Amino acid sequence: MTKSKSFTTVIMLLTLLVRADSQKSAVKLLDFLFKENLNTDSIIIYKNKEKILERYDRSYDHNKKHIMWSVSKSFTSAIVGVAIGEKKLRLDQSICDFYQKLSADKCNITILDLLHYKAGFSWVEQYEPLKISDLSKVTDGDVLQMIYGEGHGDMANYVLNKALVYKPGTTLQYNTGTPNILMDILKRVYKKKYDDLVEGFLNKLGVDSYVWSKDRSGTYVGGSHLFATPSLMLEFGKLYLNKGIVNNKKILSSNWINFSTQQVRVKKIIDHQDIPGIDIVESIGAMWWLNTELDGKVPWPDAPKDTFIAWGHWGQFIIIIPSLKMVIVRTGEDKTEGFDINQFIKLSIKYTEGK
Repeated sequence: MTKSKSFTTVIMLLTLLVRADSQKSAVKLLDFLFKENLNTDSIIIYKNKEKILERYDRSYDHNKKHIMWSVSKSFTSAIVGVAIGEKKLRLDQSICDFYQKLSADKCNITILDLLHYKAGFSWVEQYEPLKISDLSKVTDGDVLQMIYGEGHGDMANYVLNKALVYKPGTTLQYNTGTPNILMDILKRVYKKKYDDLVEGFLNKLGVDSYVWSKDRSGTYVGGSHLFATPSLMLEFGKLYLNKGIVNNKKILSSNWINFSTQQVRVKKIIDHQDIPGIDIVESIGAMWWLNTELDGKVPWPDAPKDTFIAWGHWGQFIIIIPSLKMVIVRTGEDKTEGFDINQFIKLSIKYTEGK
């Protein structure tokens, strides 16, 4: 065999090995996502300006909208960023600039506190019982009461009427209510142009397939009730990956994106609801989850440190990894067990190696 033929044979063998390894990685990732005890509805992996993987299940396709749950919070944060950029709001601005009848102690709450879950309201953030004995805690809890109970007509007002139990700005407590206050403030600021602000931002992403529910007062439910296609989720992730630029046009400040992905630093953190199989590290930015160390723990040790996530109930994710030029979108309905985010990211990265 000549030297050139030998070299060609080696290259062919290496190519086959790489393809085999890629196929094994794909099988592992898809086996993980579509195993019996998980209900994955969609998965999109985008890297280096290309879609690497796109799959749908359970009657979903690229045109079907999915409830975002708390992924909605990250969209709300972005729209607040637009308002900040237009100088309609300031981070240090008191909420009493918009609500004149609040008690004096609540006037210490700022826009920044709302974004960082540091307002200090008495709040029970729980969605379903982990055991039967927790049932009353859930039904009496604030999330269900706000969305489906006494607060559903005016969700911002429900939250604003809660007592303060912590000094504003001192304690981080995850709260599905504060994005609704932010959306209500935007309504008061933009008035007749409120819909133009929200819909205009979403339409600039280039995908117009979405529905964002409002409460009876006309306020978008900023904490939970955006319904969007995986395509819109991907475009939103790409917006943050590309520092606020869509089709060569800046629609969100890169300074806002940098601010949003800086870890909240406070003296005290109130633990989020326990989820089976997941040890939640409360490393949070402005309504984004971060992969930064907190109390000696890193949320997702197999993910790059610059990873940040829009994370919604029952397994909705927009995962952004700037160092790998990568966005991962996943929707689902995981009611029976927690979704292992770290393993998901690890398998996704492995699958895209060399792509």
